[in-house]
Amino acid sequence: MRFLSVTYPKVTASVTTTKNRTVNVQTAPVALSTMSSNNRIPEYSTGVTHTTRSLVTYTLNTTPACVYKGVQYAPGQKFYDGCQYICKCIDPKAGQYSCSERCAKLTILPSSCILISDPRDPACCTVPFCPPNPVTTEAPNNNPQPGTTTAPDTTSNVQTSTKTNFQTTDLHSSPFALLAKQTTIGSRGKEFLVLFTPAYFDDLVTKSVYITSDNGAEMNISTSQRLDPNLKSQIDRTDNISTVEHIIFPIAFELKSFKKELKSAIIKTSKDVFVISHDDGIDTVGSTTHIPLHKLSTKYTVVSITNKADEKSQMAIASIQDGTVITITFHMEHNMPLLIEGKTYHEGDMFTLNLDHFETYLIEHTSDLTGTAIESSHPIAVFSGNDCAELDSYGACDHLVEQLPPITSVDTTYIVPPNSDNRDTLIRITAIDDSNFTYTIDRVSKMVELKRLDSFGIEIDSRQTCLVESDRSIFVTRFGLHSKTSEMGDPSMTIVPGIHQYLDYYKIVVPPGYNHNYVSIMMKQFSTKFLRINGNVLNVKDMFFEENVVVGQETYTVRSINLIEGEISVYSTQGDRFGLMFAGVTDYEAYGFSGNSLLP
Repeated sequence: MRFLSVTYPKVTASVTTTKNRTVNVQTAPVALSTMSSNNRIPEYSTGVTHTTRSLVTYTLNTTPACVYKGVQYAPGQKFYDGCQYICKCIDPKAGQYSCSERCAKLTILPSSCILISDPRDPACCTVPFCPPNPVTTEAPNNNPQPGTTTAPDTTSNVQTSTKTNFQTTDLHSSPFALLAKQTTIGSRGKEFLVLFTPAYFDDLVTKSVYITSDNGAEMNISTSQRLDPNLKSQIDRTDNISTVEHIIFPIAFELKSFKKELKSAIIKTSKDVFVISHDDGIDTVGSTTHIPLHKLSTKYTVVSITNKADEKSQMAIASIQDGTVITITFHMEHNMPLLIEGKTYHEGDMFTLNLDHFETYLIEHTSDLTGTAIESSHPIAVFSGNDCAELDSYGACDHLVEQLPPITSVDTTYIVPPNSDNRDTLIRITAIDDSNFTYTIDRVSKMVELKRLDSFGIEIDSRQTCLVESDRSIFVTRFGLHSKTSEMGDPSMTIVPGIHQYLDYYKIVVPPGYNHNYVSIMMKQFSTKFLRINGNVLNVKDMFFEENVVVGQETYTVRSINLIEGEISVYSTQGDRFGLMFAGVTDYEAYGFSGNSLLP
């Protein structure tokens, strides 16, 4: 996410956006507080991909209030500038406010859809109208299976799925690939839970889920019977999916903090699939690899990052069984107090929560919550990150989110590859128990003693790798930073796979919309000749980084390879296991996710 500060000696009728273009504004702004309920910015998503860029922040130092074209605005007040921008007063003392485009720009419109006036902003904006997918109404089923629909509502006019025409590579020529695909290991599975945490700027986001399978599958998406019927009708569905399925969830499904909600969905498929979510907003994105239900557990450790004053650490919990009792023991940076439901919590305090199936709870805090311990009476899904984290003096903040692996699936040895585009990497090591670990950069090793639930930070540049070896299980998380030499990227968060979490076969989607997409591959040196990407031997012209790392008696080769967007299959013809970490960058935005973060 980008922030540009522009100081104006006078308020003028033109502004310079982050795309370095001048926009002439001819219509006086309208404060939202004075508008009717039918003239507001849209607060929901559709099944149509849309983008809005050009977020711009203005600073007027000549007045103690937010003033735009002679009109003053209160803290937090939103106002329109014609049909082009929606603005919000950020800091009245500094006269600072931010503006983004008022209407979503539609970049993909399915042929079956038409544009109609947006009922929430009919004066300026349009939204797609898409006929609903045909479904079969059945009696409520508390245990839906692929091929059945759970209490569908056929009144929806919002299409929540789009199929992306990615090129598919047939791997039937590889006997090993066929064998590998028959085994459910790592992050592949048939049941997944998805939810969405909010970003700092979340008015216009596309909440995407990508599902990849080998030869297609039957799919069922279900939500709670108690979920609002209108929202439920936009999500629940049964379908036969191809090798890649792109599903867009409505913005209203996003979690709100400190509230019990029914905002999780279960995806069930008839065959093993791989699932990632990609929460893409205005110059910000949060991506994560999802963990199958059969790999969920009852003990987790939260990982996030240090915040600035107006940014928040997040942790979200979802239950997959009624009557789940959850205990959270807080670990807070600087022992900053946290108020939950009228009670104040400090470092080491315990918060108890009861959740039923599909129920969710989001906790946000201006303090870093890394090291917070979560235990539950039944398996749960846990997500953590930040609503928008700014990690260095370059660039700005970005939404961070990862679904956390249980502490029983955490490794002891990790190889951390660098990021591209002259982006440094912050490595965060979090101890599950008292640990002694060694990290090695450029053949120089250092030993660190780390107490239970404490963290330690290391930074490498775009030409370095880092080897981390511990006597006890530890979390290792990679945070990519903004480029030092270009506009590429902003913070991204990825849980690093340990060497014992490597798999021999991956089939994943590389999301569209980025200048550079790439994958980092960590593999034993003697096995690299057996690696295949979409059935092909590696083209050295696509490789922009290579380094060997010695782990015990083995030598691993770390390679970073440019990719194009779309479907990708990576495997070894000899069954050798290797690690994958995906990333992509564009102006002031970056994503990252791993191929697997679980012990097989």
